[in-house]
Amino acid sequence: MNYERSISSIDLHPSLAQKMIYEFCKPYIKGKDVLDVGCWAGYFERLAVKDVKSIVGVDIDPFVIGEAQKLTPKATFKVAFGEKLPLKANSVDTVIFAEVIEHVQNEQKCIDEIYRVLRPGGTVIIMTPRKHFLSILLDPAYFLLKHRHYSIEELKRCLTKFRNITYSYHYGVVGRSFDIVALLVKHVFKKRIDVPSLLEPIVRAENKKGFAGIFVVATKQ
Repeated sequence: MNYERSISSIDLHPSLAQKMIYEFCKPYIKGKDVLDVGCWAGYFERLAVKDVKSIVGVDIDPFVIGEAQKLTPKATFKVAFGEKLPLKANSVDTVIFAEVIEHVQNEQKCIDEIYRVLRPGGTVIIMTPRKHFLSILLDPAYFLLKHRHYSIEELKRCLTKFRNITYSYHYGVVGRSFDIVALLVKHVFKKRIDVPSLLEPIVRAENKKGFAGIFVVATKQ
């Protein structure tokens, strides 16, 4: 993939889905030291930097990290894999792991690293596609790229060191259908399209009681 073209012409601003992720996470990051694992172009950092005490974003591509740093200079960005985070133990209050666990090579190593860098009582927020037949049908990458989906039972097995595990389901048919169209336009036509204003209330409403995505919140013991 041409990361430079993607960042410079398509991925400059957070999408509605990314804004809704930020809104969900906002109560957990206010005044906190935050780590965003798999930050890509730093959408979350751009939205969250005004709320946090500090925020670090990590991703694996040096070019993307460089562009993210330019776009949000008040945040800190580092090149790193989720399986080996460049932070000291017990150094952050909240870790965001949004739409990333389904892409990593070793989920458990990432979770163990997140546990290591979290302070006691700290929070991890995981967001990922849910293992649900409609969610799978609405995800072409599941069939083309073996994009992983998870059940809450599978995620809990990765979180055995954590306590106070809660979860909720988000995203619905309209939002996920639009995501398919947006990805097609992005990768085929190298263009960006945003959710039309007429559809935004529908997407937001179905996101509150959805089925396609699973959000998990857990606390380090």
